[in-house]
This record gives sequence, C-alpha cells and structure tokens, in this order.
Amino acid sequence: MGSIVCRMLFLAAAGICAQTNEWHDFNRQLDTGVRGPDVDKVEKNAEWISKYLGKTWQSVAQRFGTKFVMPSFLDGGRLRSLNTPWKCEGGKVAMFDNAAYCSASNVISYDGFYLAGLSKRIAKRNNSPGDFAVTVALGHETGHALQFQLGIESIFDFPNEQFADCFAGVMTYYLDKDGLLHPNDFEEAKATLTFLGEFAGNKKAGLYDRDAHGNAEQRVGAFLSGYRSGEKGCLSYELRPPWRPPLPPGSR
Repeated sequence: MGSIVCRMLFLAAAGICAQTNEWHDFNRQLDTGVRGPDVDKVEKNAEWISKYLGKTWQSVAQRFGTKFVMPSFLDGGRLRSLNTPWKCEGGKVAMFDNAAYCSASNVISYDGFYLAGLSKRIAKRNNSPGDFAVTVALGHETGHALQFQLGIESIFDFPNEQFADCFAGVMTYYLDKDGLLHPNDFEEAKATLTFLGEFAGNKKAGLYDRDAHGNAEQRVGAFLSGYRSGEKGCLSYELRPPWRPPLPPGSR
C-alpha cells in the first residue's frame, strides 16, 4: 500500500489539503475584482495546458522508460464545483486560494478565482497580460504528477517542491522550443514564483522543513534549471532516501 500524495502551489494544510465555502468565494470575487470572464479565461488556459502537457510529459516519461497519464483538471473554486468533491487523504477537497495535485485520484484541483487574481497581480507587476502566471502555476502541479508517476519523489517536502518548480521550467523550455512562448511569458513566470515565494514569507527552505516551497530565489532558481537544460536540469536536485515507491495513478 503506497502513500497518497497531495501537493500544493505554495502552502499545504495538514490532513486535508484545503477547504472552502461559497461565502468565501463570493466575497473574494468582489474584493479582488475577479469576474466570471476572468475565471472562464483561466479554465480555457487550463484546458490548453492539459492538452499540451499531456503530450509533452508523455514524451519525457518515455525517455525515463515509463508512461504518463495526464491528471484531470478541476476548478474547485467555482461555486458549482463544490458539489463535485474529490478525495485526497480521506477528505473532500474543494480548492480555496491554491492549487493542488492529488495522486489518489490523479486530479489537479485549482481555485480559478485565485489564479485569475494571481494573473491580475502579475499583469500589474510586469505591465503585461499576466496569462503565464496561470500556466506556470498549473505547470508546477503537473510537475508533481510527473514526479509521482516517475517514482522520483522524496519523503521530504522541499526537494519535491523544487522538482515541481523545475518541471515548470521544463514546460517553459519546451514551449520555447516549440515556438509557443509569447513575449513576456518568461518574465511573468519568474515574477509569479517571486510573488509566491514572497507571499509565503520569503523564508529560505531547508531539506527537513515541512510544506516548504522555498523563497523567491530558490523557486526561481529551480525554474531556471529546468528552463535552461530541460528535464536534465532537474536531475541535480537530491532526493534523499527513504523513497516513496513509484505507483500508478489512483493507487492507495
């Protein structure tokens, strides 16, 4: 019986990854200026990311001698999604102000309201569209899925998060290689990881720190390793034993 993995974009909660309710979503929509069309845009972006990375990560997995099954994407922040729970570590999970990968159901749940707000923040910071903030956030979560399915996860949180940021860089590397990286995308990726590192307190993480994603420098550094060298750039991150065993999606 293997471990169930639940990995988040910037912070994780013990036991159940996250919980939410409709009042939080309603008030947050008003406070951030996010509206329905903004969330629709995030969901369309997620659909595109799912199709692109489904093929890209499958090619990467083949080079590792295995297969990759792309996770399903769920906007757990929408009011209508609250009646579509998925289970991770025994809890019903709808997403609030975060994004997470759950290996038990091979699902990535994200809060569309939060990601739309993140996109707006990055757009304002960089004086650019801000769309790539969503791409890099979801790329990070699919990086966790790739990690899990390749069986290269550590029991320690920080190396796993560095891998996911690195794989977000690998995604950007392939987008650039395929001629799909737009002007400002690269700078938006760095700005997004910088913001998330700062938002979480910008504390430098160590190997044994629980739920640690790293500070801005660590997160951007991991991303750049993947962007500059592809998946080979991610292999420099040491994953000390004991290991979590490689498991097919949905294994318990």
